[in-house]
Amino acid sequence: PLGVHADDVRVFGMAARERKQSQSYEPTDVLLKRAESRGNTDAIKGLSGKLYDAQVAAESHRQAFEAAAERLVRKQREGVCGLELRRLQDRVDDELWMWCRHDRQATKISKSEWMKMVEAKL
Repeated sequence: PLGVHADDVRVFGMAARERKQSQSYEPTDVLLKRAESRGNTDAIKGLSGKLYDAQVAAESHRQAFEAAAERLVRKQREGVCGLELRRLQDRVDDELWMWCRHDRQATKISKSEWMKMVEAKL
């Protein structure tokens, strides 16, 4: 964390400063300093890992969108209306929005076209 001196970070329950004074300080103690949690996972994963994660997220949102859209189409055929229909529509919109956020390709087709494709499948 910012504002904390390296010597103040505790290593094995003892501040690094105390270890220096007791002459048991080793240069590896610096490596044991707790890494800042912000963003260090991205550095470990690298670009290919991030791209893979994005693909996985996009695919899960695509599946969730299709499931929500199918549910909406089925309920419309059953004649559901009012608040329940509104909730189903909101769910479809949310999932489509999340999918488009993760996958730009999804934005090339309009929502109505996606819905037609889902209806055609059922």
